[in-house]
Amino acid sequence: MARASFTCAFDEQTRTLTLSGDVDEAGAHELRRRLAALMHDRASSVIMDLGSVHSLPGSAVGEIAAARAGMRARFATLTLVAPEGSVARSVLARFGMSARDA
Repeated sequence: MARASFTCAFDEQTRTLTLSGDVDEAGAHELRRRLAALMHDRASSVIMDLGSVHSLPGSAVGEIAAARAGMRARFATLTLVAPEGSVARSVLARFGMSARDA
């Protein structure tokens, strides 16, 4: 079975960053770049949709945690969305992070 390539897309209108596929090393780097750009733009509120993520390594969770803390310091929010039973929700829970249903 072929692994799903990683994609990361931001919808300006809904302020949603949608991740899908397998987050590998290159994907974690792309995620870091996208999150840094959003923080640089002083985004007030961003939703990160992780519902279509098939793998989420600790390095990506670290990037998410750092972005969440950085946004909180700017009085902004990074809301994580992942359905119950999804890979992302399970991984986030192991790292003490929560996500809400879509």
